[in-house]
Amino acid sequence: MAVTCTVKEAYGATPTIATAAALNYLAVDEASGADTTTEPAAHPIPIPAADYWYSFERWFYLLFAGNSNAITSIYVWKSAGTFNTGYAIYANVKTPNATTYVQSDGNKATQSSFATGAIPTSQGTGLTPAYNAGGTKSDYIVSQLRVAAGATPGPMVSDTFTVAYQYNTTG
Repeated sequence: MAVTCTVKEAYGATPTIATAAALNYLAVDEASGADTTTEPAAHPIPIPAADYWYSFERWFYLLFAGNSNAITSIYVWKSAGTFNTGYAIYANVKTPNATTYVQSDGNKATQSSFATGAIPTSQGTGLTPAYNAGGTKSDYIVSQLRVAAGATPGPMVSDTFTVAYQYNTTG
């Protein structure tokens, strides 16, 4: 039996769970009160005079349907594109069964306590969210945009993030 994988995003206080068609809301200015429902162009994060400003955290997970017992490994990494000068995506894995989703505190000066390392750029060093064998949900992948003083203004270039999983066809 085949396995399908859908990327889901958790956001808001409750949280709301939605299918993540694209990771295009990382540049939302937290002061606007907008989380994932407002386009970045309407509420961009300004380039700070010093240090860094941060986006709201993005909490994603993978939802599997089918024979998830056959999945042996999951990998997430940035596979294409180059960030504009002064921009970086930080990410990490957070287990959903320990500390679950936490809404961002909306403080532009606060780096995420979960998304603490630069997003990996190869499968071999990629994030490896776990899942329970026979379960349907992976660990959370927490990500955050960091904007540095002196960053290049203007639209972000397009970057590609890849999700891959190994599937045992005999499982």
